[in-house]
Amino acid sequence: MTAWNIAEPFVLSQSALPGTDFDNVCIRGNIATAFALSNMHSRLLEIADLADGSANDYEITESDFVAALSAMDLPR
Repeated sequence: MTAWNIAEPFVLSQSALPGTDFDNVCIRGNIATAFALSNMHSRLLEIADLADGSANDYEITESDFVAALSAMDLPR
């Protein structure tokens, strides 16, 4: 995910509709997409760490695992 170039379609589209505000829409879309992808990436890493902990250490109970997953849903 970190290697994905999500900005390219937005950059290429910025000049598509001259005389409009479309270039700003592309910029805001790029920022929103980058933020969403970063958030998803972080959550997937957290899930992997939790799953690894439960698979290798056996120190995490199912309720601890569920609580940790639920905690990720809190606003950041």
